Amino acid sequence: MKRFPFTTAGVQDANTYFYGLSDDALWAEVYAVQQDLKLWIVTYFDIHGQDLGCLQGFNAHTLFVLGNQLAVTLSLRLPFRLERRAIHPDISQLGAKRGKNHNPIGVQTTGPNAPLGEGELVYIIG
Repeated sequence: MKRFPFTTAGVQDANTYFYGLSDDALWAEVYAVQQDLKLWIVTYFDIHGQDLGCLQGFNAHTLFVLGNQLAVTLSLRLPFRLERRAIHPDISQLGAKRGKNHNPIGVQTTGPNAPLGEGELVYIIG
């Protein structure tokens, strides 16, 4: 199984890896993210120290929101990224930047095409 550093570059490499998967394989990852986000992250990312401690400290609500945001992002093959900034200790920020009007999904209402989306999911950690 491929593992990535929990860095900006590592997450960028993960985008390339996951979006190179077949549709069925990617959907398996989408479901894995929804079922257990913590397990999915530690399976694919080399995460340790304060980053791991922060992940382990997420409550159920945070995991639900972050997991579902990432699942939607993956399912639409939109970029996701990790950004490190100097912010107040003990605070992480999750930003979903979704298109010009913050509309996450543009839906094709006719025909067999899958929903389309624009934007990216950004996780900011200090």
